[in-house]
Amino acid sequence: MPKGLLSLADVPLAPDEERVAECLALLPEYGSSSFFQGIERVEPGHVITVTCTGVSERRHWNWQRRTRALGTPAEYVEALRYNLDQAVRSQLRGVDGQVGAHLSAGFDSSSVTTSAARLLSPAGGKVIAFTAVPRAGYDLPAPKYRLGDEGPLAAATTAMYANIEHVLVGSCDRLPLDTLDHNLFLFDRPVLGLCNNVWGRAINDQVRARKLGVLLTGQMGNLSISYDGSQLLAELMLSRQWTQWARAVAAIVRGRHRRLRGALSATFAPWLPKSVDIRPTNCQPYTG
Repeated sequence: MPKGLLSLADVPLAPDEERVAECLALLPEYGSSSFFQGIERVEPGHVITVTCTGVSERRHWNWQRRTRALGTPAEYVEALRYNLDQAVRSQLRGVDGQVGAHLSAGFDSSSVTTSAARLLSPAGGKVIAFTAVPRAGYDLPAPKYRLGDEGPLAAATTAMYANIEHVLVGSCDRLPLDTLDHNLFLFDRPVLGLCNNVWGRAINDQVRARKLGVLLTGQMGNLSISYDGSQLLAELMLSRQWTQWARAVAAIVRGRHRRLRGALSATFAPWLPKSVDIRPTNCQPYTG
């Protein structure tokens, strides 16, 4: 961790402002720069060797992309389910009968939670599913096109499995900035999604109180399970790849991820003034 080097008197405690700005802009991490001036990181898949004569670097692993073509949509569904189960099963090692899991009203954490429930069921295992909900007494309306309380839809998921215990977690009086300094100390980097961290910390407290050793989440689901291709439509139109755009729209509508109006909204909304609202009135919330 950088804090080990920052404890040295000759290493200044100063941020790398360019790297911090890149992180806040959600740009991918690349290169050896860290969030601190004068401190570099070892890039993934690399080995650094330090000797009395100098420093050398070599790559020891490089991810190879593999594409698998299957025959029918049902085969793709089964392949996704198989690989999801494999990923969840690998996180269940050492679980002593119970595992914690995030559970929202979206596809991602629901897929992970139900996979764990199916895998633990034969041995009598149990999933404790935690859903963040508004604090008690909160009665303000939800923002437009947003789902204000994910509790009821999450409960519909847990009702399908006898070995899932559903726990609703309110954020109480926590504030997003309460643990900002503490998070920086722990992670040595900016923490994104401060508002999400409020309910995340509340769930972590519940997990700790129940002495659960593993907590499953669906954090990368928006890039996999929930991804429907609509985020690509504006880029395809801007780059004049109209044939690819038409195929993507057809696939999205055919898969019933969105109606045609929703696909057109995803295409053109980024370029229109905020005063122009072309989103469909019956659009569904996009949650993870």
